[in-house]
Amino acid sequence: MRLLSPLERLEPRSRRLCKKLHIEEFTEYGFSVDITFNKNVVQFNDALDNLIEFVEVNHWLFGGGGDQNSNAISGFICKFNTGTLALDDWLKMKCWLEEQTWIIEYTLHDLQDSWHC
Repeated sequence: MRLLSPLERLEPRSRRLCKKLHIEEFTEYGFSVDITFNKNVVQFNDALDNLIEFVEVNHWLFGGGGDQNSNAISGFICKFNTGTLALDDWLKMKCWLEEQTWIIEYTLHDLQDSWHC
């Protein structure tokens, strides 16, 4: 699917086409996350598995990863099927990140359009 520019998203369209393009009331939101973890506490694969397990339990989807030789993971989180994430989901992720003792620091970006960002 071709990405729509901000001006193209403002053009009037039928409700059916808006749904197909995921715009207007059918916009779906997600957020980006960047994590730096302590390699002395957890290895890369275990850190990624912990993150993915939390994401899947919440019926979300994670697209991203990192380098096994580094201590960083980054990616985008959105709803597994159709749907949108809300502020409550963002806050749930923030709480989970703060509870993890193996995480040194993280950046949780604001909600953004999952289809046209």
